[in-house]
Amino acid sequence: MLASRNGHVSTVKILLQNGAKADALNHAGDTPLIMAAMNNDTAIVQILIASEAETFASNKTTSSKGFDKIVTYLINQRASIDTANNNGDSPLMLASRNGHVSTVKILLENRAKVHASNHDGDTSLIMAAMNNDTAIVQILIASEAKTFASNKNSESSLILACLHNNLEVIKVLIDNGCSIESFEKKKKQTCLSVASFHGYGKIVAIYGA
Repeated sequence: MLASRNGHVSTVKILLQNGAKADALNHAGDTPLIMAAMNNDTAIVQILIASEAETFASNKTTSSKGFDKIVTYLINQRASIDTANNNGDSPLMLASRNGHVSTVKILLENRAKVHASNHDGDTSLIMAAMNNDTAIVQILIASEAKTFASNKNSESSLILACLHNNLEVIKVLIDNGCSIESFEKKKKQTCLSVASFHGYGKIVAIYGA
């Protein structure tokens, strides 16, 4: 495990040849494969998979880091593309939240579920909107992400974009069918009411007329 984390290829090979478990877990639940993936170490990832290391959890790790080469390799090794972490975050959600445009494209090209939500009800689009990532918002919408979906707090992508004063994302969402007057029933708020409450003058000036 330490050899995998620290990039010692020859040591990893020797340990595996002498019966070391490729799927051993540390106290945090990380395997040697996850550690190698987090370090973007393609050589050790390949060695571990050749030793039949479980790919189940590693794809979400590399997606959160934006390691496209390893993401692609893991997908080709049949790693589960939609495996979620303990919070229900899929690889696509993690890549969207962390601003990894190319990783998002790879995952979508390999049919990652664009409508999936985590335990809080947040989707990849909601995460990208909160992160003010216009490029990923556009990519997800082009892949038919639901622009009107709300999380468990009754917050849609548009409401959250307003809450974070993300003007460019607001424009993209409205251009793709969202209404500035869309009413969130649970909190009884619209994008304009959120912007007004927080003093976001540009949003109010542009859309409040």
